[in-house]
Amino acid sequence: MGRRNAAISTRMSYDMEEALKDIPLTVPGMDIVYLQDVANIYTTQDADGSIAHYNGSDTVSLSITKQQSSTAAALSKEVRQVIEDLTGEDASLEIHIVNDSADDIRSSLCSIAETIILAMALSMAVIWLFFGDLKASLIVGSSIPVSILSALICMKRMDFSLNMLTLAALSLGVGMMVDNSIVVLESCFRATEKFGEERGGLMDYFHDALEGTGIVSASVLGSTLTTCVVFLPLAFLSGMAGQIFKPFGFTIVFCMTASLISAITVVPMCYMLYKPVEKRAPLTTPLQKLQRAYGKALRAILPKKKTVMGVSVLLLAVSFWMAAQLNMSLLTSDDQGQLAITVEMVPGIKSSEADKLLRRVEAAFADYEELESYVTSYGGSGVSSGDSASIMVYLTEDRKIPTKEAKKIFEERLSALSDCSITVEESTISGTSETDGYELILKSTDYDELKSVSDQVVAELMERPELARVHSTLENSAPVVEVTVDAIQAKAAGVAPGTIGRACTRPSTEHRPWSWRWTGRILM
Repeated sequence: MGRRNAAISTRMSYDMEEALKDIPLTVPGMDIVYLQDVANIYTTQDADGSIAHYNGSDTVSLSITKQQSSTAAALSKEVRQVIEDLTGEDASLEIHIVNDSADDIRSSLCSIAETIILAMALSMAVIWLFFGDLKASLIVGSSIPVSILSALICMKRMDFSLNMLTLAALSLGVGMMVDNSIVVLESCFRATEKFGEERGGLMDYFHDALEGTGIVSASVLGSTLTTCVVFLPLAFLSGMAGQIFKPFGFTIVFCMTASLISAITVVPMCYMLYKPVEKRAPLTTPLQKLQRAYGKALRAILPKKKTVMGVSVLLLAVSFWMAAQLNMSLLTSDDQGQLAITVEMVPGIKSSEADKLLRRVEAAFADYEELESYVTSYGGSGVSSGDSASIMVYLTEDRKIPTKEAKKIFEERLSALSDCSITVEESTISGTSETDGYELILKSTDYDELKSVSDQVVAELMERPELARVHSTLENSAPVVEVTVDAIQAKAAGVAPGTIGRACTRPSTEHRPWSWRWTGRILM
């Protein structure tokens, strides 16, 4: 075609089963033979290449993953709408949502939002206990929503989403937001006390607010900048930690900056308009006693400089030592009530045998009292692949036994099963799993030597009573049938070694040379 060569291919589509019967076959030295003369053609169900169980019953499992540009909440809403439409069209169809990550996300976000509201209420209550005036509490409390709204606007400009970390930063910021407002309000009260409380005009309170704010403006600015300097480096971490804590650090900086602006603008204005009066607070007497005791302690401690410095250095050293004893992890573990069970079976196992083995595994824990549901997946293109199966176990929400203890119970029940290697892990909200197992990697260029050493290690470890299960990956070596071809006899018979190999493979291997389009879908 012009200056280019084009490949030419011919094809024919067969839409009906009857059309397949009339396919002509060319046989040398014979008349035309049709496919129906040498083969039985019929429609049947394909052999199961995968296994899926839901609470022990056969099922079709689907795992739906959101796109990068979408959110879990939006995906959950659309999927639930599709399920509602499907079940409405067919009453016999049963669709169970086993796990929806959007539910956990919404629950966590609502919990943190409730914490923020509670923190606002408690902050105002504490301010009332110390100032004794409701107006003063409302003035300081008004800076909280203003600061949060300003922080949300900045988060929107930075394209941050409302997630657990950003909401946790807002919750942490609520406690620090009121610091600047309290300092400014206290300074305004002191200015009113200085110039005389008998004045009550608007301009009098205006001058008091201006005087009080000017006195502490440099202090609140320095305090806010110090806090921002502490949290701002979190926004510039590299790697996974940087991706996680960047919104966290910036959100706190936004909160503190907004609280500073609110403290030097909103608080003085509200002080001028609402004219709060400092009264005898409920905690005035206990606070005065505490101040007197603190003053006595300072007078006794300050002359002893060496003792104070020695105790301070000792406390610092003890703090570093205690910090070194803490466990380290990227995210804290939490009790999600989910267990991930991995079943490693021998390579090449048939689907029917794998199904029997998996049902034995399920029967070992199916009668657990706090079990809500479980899903088993094997084969196909799902989560499990090769000769391993995965079982996700979901415990009840009102469980009395922690998931970590339930994990040990499952391990004890599954330890008696043979012909497979079973691993039980605790799933966390971060998407990772926790396991108490240890892995030992052996490497060698000699397989026989590696197998011998591996068997010795397994034998020694199995004698330890503290170990529940010991498994070597060499135990899962696939069976191999080796056929040795006699070159002389093969040559005498006129048969090539490759032909013999294909003849031996054909009985155990399924070949699918045809694809058949059925109602718009291609069936292999």
